[in-house]
Amino acid sequence: MLKVFRDNLKNLAWILWVIIALFVLALAVEFGGNVRNAQQGGTVAATVGSERVTMPEFQRAYQNLDGLYRQIYGDQLTPEMAKQMKLPLRALDQVIGQKILLAEARRLGLTVSDAELQNRILEIPGLKDDKGNFIGQDEYVQRLQANRISVADFERELREELLLDKLNNALSANLYVSEDEIQKAYRDTVEKAKIRYLEVPRSRFAQEVQASPAELQAYFKAHQQEFRLPEQRDVAFLLVDGASVAGQVKLTDADLQSYYDAHKAEFSHEEQVHARHILVMVNDQRTDAQALLRAQEAKKKIDGGADFAKVAAEYSEDTASKANGGDLGYFGRHRMVKEFEDAAFSVAPGSKPSPGKTIVAPFDTQPIVPIDMPKQ
Repeated sequence: MLKVFRDNLKNLAWILWVIIALFVLALAVEFGGNVRNAQQGGTVAATVGSERVTMPEFQRAYQNLDGLYRQIYGDQLTPEMAKQMKLPLRALDQVIGQKILLAEARRLGLTVSDAELQNRILEIPGLKDDKGNFIGQDEYVQRLQANRISVADFERELREELLLDKLNNALSANLYVSEDEIQKAYRDTVEKAKIRYLEVPRSRFAQEVQASPAELQAYFKAHQQEFRLPEQRDVAFLLVDGASVAGQVKLTDADLQSYYDAHKAEFSHEEQVHARHILVMVNDQRTDAQALLRAQEAKKKIDGGADFAKVAAEYSEDTASKANGGDLGYFGRHRMVKEFEDAAFSVAPGSKPSPGKTIVAPFDTQPIVPIDMPKQ
């Protein structure tokens, strides 16, 4: 009997997987109609307990499944063939199955910490630069937006993926059941007892019992753990709205300098410059000499006192900056072409270049760029 009971406990993981598979199949049949409703304009494709499968979730699953089969069949995958293969229903089955497994993972108390999520993001090859380092928060957001994915949705799906991995590991791990656990489970299931008892409130006899100090001390020593309390604090505090009292605070220059000296790290950032440029491209329609001539023509107007912004609007071929008078804003090192960067960072901090001062920086088969020196 004990051997049979042990074998059943060891096979618990496989039994659970079979039950989940049957449940997913039943839900797929029940919610097939919801897919048609969602395709007609609804926002919820299916409901799994208290969880909802939203239309965007269903569409992403369908697109992934469609892409997989297109890799296999190529142009042979027609809409009629996809309909015969029931790809929408299969996609819904996948999302429903995932919702069920996620609910089971949460029921088991499995969680994914922020540190685990961060480590997983840092492991993604597409989010690393040439040196294997993380591309940075700004580039990370831009790449997700380029793929029409919000940061919140991407990190939520990644967190769910990690949670499913934990559940899979928990279910597929080898289970060890000790003899004591088997005996206890067997007794809990089989053994029964019939007991008759009388319950009397102890308050009825409390006044009749007198305990001496020695007896109290002896009882305390024998049951110290029962009287142990966690560390506690008695705190009193006053919450003040900083905005309401800001106008009443007067700070001297010495106070500000002292705070700055003590918190310099909070005010530090990478070296940056502010520059404007006029970009003239070398391409199939313009030779190096023609581009240089156009750049020199723009430079001549600037040297003659013309407004840099107006000249940039007329001559620059940088569509991103010409509308702003060629203004590139502030930028740090390693963000621009090296020749342009060297020219921009060559001005000493605090210097004020004369209006219209420019540098012509020609490149081999690259843009010819007159630039306005960095503004301080």
